[in-house]
Amino acid sequence: MRVGRVLLARRDVAGYRRRRPLDPKVVAYYEAASIMRALVRTAETRGRTDAPGNPLDASRFADDLAAHFARITGIQPALPPR
Repeated sequence: MRVGRVLLARRDVAGYRRRRPLDPKVVAYYEAASIMRALVRTAETRGRTDAPGNPLDASRFADDLAAHFARITGIQPALPPR
């Protein structure tokens, strides 16, 4: 499923770029902002017992997002443990 997601994302971006040029710095900015939103949600819900939260927050997915954020920005976010 991960490979399929990557292929679909690449296809979508390629199609969009054919219609409108994308500045890689602008794309990285919005990608980092989106990742940060998910990381904040994860940090707020990890370890809470009073709310079920999103299952992705308790999975490795958020850790992968944090690693991707570090590659984009050079900043390594620290998340609460799963």
